[in-house]
Amino acid sequence: MNWTRKPTGQTILFALASATSQVVVAIMYLVAARLSGPSDFGIAATIIAISYTVVGVVDFGASSYWIRELSSGRLLMREMVERSLSKNLWLAAILTVLIVVTSTLLRDFSLWWVGALAIGISLSLSTQVALRSSARSDLLARSILISKLIMALCMAYLLVIGVAASTALILTIAIGSVGEAALNMLATARVFRGGRPTRLVLNPWSGATNYGLSSTANAIQSVDLPLLAALAGTAPAGIYGSVNRWTQPLGLLASAFASTSVPFMAAARSLRGSWSAVRNAAWMLYISLFASGAMILLAPQLVPVLLGGAYTDAVPVLQVLALGTIPAILNQPMAVALQTHGMDRAVAVITTSSAFARLAIVASFAVAMGALAASWAFAITQMFASSVYAFLLLRGLRKEDS
Repeated sequence: MNWTRKPTGQTILFALASATSQVVVAIMYLVAARLSGPSDFGIAATIIAISYTVVGVVDFGASSYWIRELSSGRLLMREMVERSLSKNLWLAAILTVLIVVTSTLLRDFSLWWVGALAIGISLSLSTQVALRSSARSDLLARSILISKLIMALCMAYLLVIGVAASTALILTIAIGSVGEAALNMLATARVFRGGRPTRLVLNPWSGATNYGLSSTANAIQSVDLPLLAALAGTAPAGIYGSVNRWTQPLGLLASAFASTSVPFMAAARSLRGSWSAVRNAAWMLYISLFASGAMILLAPQLVPVLLGGAYTDAVPVLQVLALGTIPAILNQPMAVALQTHGMDRAVAVITTSSAFARLAIVASFAVAMGALAASWAFAITQMFASSVYAFLLLRGLRKEDS
């Protein structure tokens, strides 16, 4: 077998693409934050966060569920495409109603930005399903790399012609998402057949309830930034938003490991077998853990140099986020192992309770602690989830051995 089709090869390729993606996005956020200032950047970051939340809620875990069902052979490619098309039509309809209502009654036109972003992000997410379920993350990696190159060029061009940095960031993410979706569709059309839709599906989320609860819980956690902005103001939101994506590259190897492991874990017959199928790539988790520890130590030097003196309050925020990233790294493969072996309901309960606890902590301490409230909310809830996942895995392994 070609090494790019094995778990380790898939993980390495996807990790490299994710690394490039996260670096490009982090640079764009850094440039936008530095050129805009905390308040203006806070508004842009809030719009982006709302867009990702809307997509996550409407997706309701369907994409993850389809990947598992396609990998196990219980869902046909054509059926997945029909459900995906129907889901995106539902999203377009919901956004249209919201935009018309807010524009007409409230004279608030910010949802136009949310609509453009959400459609692009949703198309990008939907077109990844066929590639990921068929263990072709190598093709997905190529799409990600090309789309991020497009985003970098787009951001540079918009800034050169005088577009405001915060606006340029929003436009760039929308354009890059649509570009990635188009590239994914081209790759899918070349490799897979039998995916042409013949009908629309009224309920594209059928069967995905437990995945939906987990996905929605993860999506609504993005509301922490808009909630912080509403309670504490746009300046604390700008401080938090300036560094909250810095921790994503820390966990990119873990994310790649978890994402590319789904079809291999789903094909395994047991929890122990799932680990055997992917353990050769587990060294990537150790690198992620080491990088998180290094970020805690280096934050006081990195933040002033990269963002400037206006963002000195972001140093402890970044350190707490890096601390919370350590259990978050471990949570990703543990959740995938549980979901692919029939414990998706338990994962849904854990992620849902963690999400609402996170928002409750932000709401309770935003005024008093500012951006630190959001960072500590993330760290505390990730630690809680990690302890419960570990308990469930150990219990499942004991049952298999008995």
